Amino acid sequence: MATSIGTYLRSVLNGLIGATAIGLVVATGCEILVANAIGKPFAEILDGYTFAEVGLIALPFAMLAILRITKIKCWVAGLVITCGYWGLVYLPSAMQIGGGVNIGWAITVGVMPFVTFMVSLIMLLPEAAEFDTPNGR
Repeated sequence: MATSIGTYLRSVLNGLIGATAIGLVVATGCEILVANAIGKPFAEILDGYTFAEVGLIALPFAMLAILRITKIKCWVAGLVITCGYWGLVYLPSAMQIGGGVNIGWAITVGVMPFVTFMVSLIMLLPEAAEFDTPNGR
């Protein structure tokens, strides 16, 4: 039994490291793109919210890791949704200098990790349907 718990913890830890790496790469990539678009150094673009963004980006992947969902299509679907969404969030920052908080985007930022997680889970449905048919047909 100790071996199975150790295996589970190693698997979850690897997944959490991967989730954190995804969060760091996506958030930093968006910040670099905005810095290049508005002509400011990368260090001036970083703010206190960048670490919160890393957490929000990593959250659905951390949930996948904790549930030990290792199907690559689930992770890829989550990554595609995440990159597309955060690209849209950062687009207004790259297009204009200054401005304030867009409250609509702020609300969706809080909801998006759960949407991403649900899309990742939906990717499991075709396999679940295969096992639910009588006689395997």
